[in-house]
Amino acid sequence: MVSKQSVAKLKKIVKKYKDEINLPKLGKWKKMSDNDIWTAIVIQVVVVGGSAPHVKVKELLSSQENWYGLLLNLSPKKRTTEIHNILRSAGVRYVSENKGDCRKTDALVKNLALLESLEGPKIYLQRISKISDEAERVSAIIKDMSYIKNKGARDFLIGVGLIENAIAFDVRVKKVLELCGIELPNNLANNKSAYKELETELIDKVCRPLEVSGSVLDRILYQKNNEIVESLSSE
Repeated sequence: MVSKQSVAKLKKIVKKYKDEINLPKLGKWKKMSDNDIWTAIVIQVVVVGGSAPHVKVKELLSSQENWYGLLLNLSPKKRTTEIHNILRSAGVRYVSENKGDCRKTDALVKNLALLESLEGPKIYLQRISKISDEAERVSAIIKDMSYIKNKGARDFLIGVGLIENAIAFDVRVKKVLELCGIELPNNLANNKSAYKELETELIDKVCRPLEVSGSVLDRILYQKNNEIVESLSSE
């Protein structure tokens, strides 16, 4: 799937940027509050279909001391209204005007209820951390969290420092891979086997020889995206 030429291009990119990225440390979640973890989960639902509104969502949530705690003190009906209002105010994509028809609102209400039933976000991540295999941690997030799938689960777990060898194939990352000559499978985001196959191949052929983790490649392709796309486009 990934040619030698494509591997060579990606290795060159990794060598250039590997010391310039902001990579969450393993175990970061241990120093995060319940509200911080909840916000990270919210953002993964928010960015499905378009990442731009996540900045506005973070601004809205940062104005509240503890949104997670606030939500827990509301009735189920008021929780739904509060979550829907935040998403609508930020212009999040796929958020319908009617809260009763909004899949993202419904997903976050369900995720909140799950976390509450498990004694909170931090206790939940503590349980995830006890899963020894990183791939199984990803599968657990996908199973447990509504509206968070292959890409979102990996991005979330990298962000909280619970996995190293994973790649979140968002539109920016996929753009670079295509410019490197990699033909991506159709419906990569929802094709679990194709997703895992490509991820494993990139880690084995690009990351391991350079002694970096998959999360390093992931963050390089995301954080340095504009520079990399510009450079590859001019070749």
